Amino acid sequence: MRDFSAYLLEAREIERPLASKAFLPPIFNKSEISASVAKLSAEKARIDEDIRNIDASIRTLNMATRENVKAVRAEIKQIRKGLIDRLERLGVA
Repeated sequence: MRDFSAYLLEAREIERPLASKAFLPPIFNKSEISASVAKLSAEKARIDEDIRNIDASIRTLNMATRENVKAVRAEIKQIRKGLIDRLERLGVA
């Protein structure tokens, strides 16, 4: 969740609201409200799961990126050492 929160800080507010008003029917009954609450609860659970999946994906990508950077740095170090050795053998360095 920390990784997702770091990216959330970069989020921008939308320029205008998606809907300025919500229209509700004037008469409600208990079953309609219960059904709506159940749908909203299911949607919240789905969104929560999506957030957990995104956070896990970000963590995986961050870890893979760190490993790749480490490998590239090691390769650069190895190439640099090889070049220095060649230059020393040629008497340039």
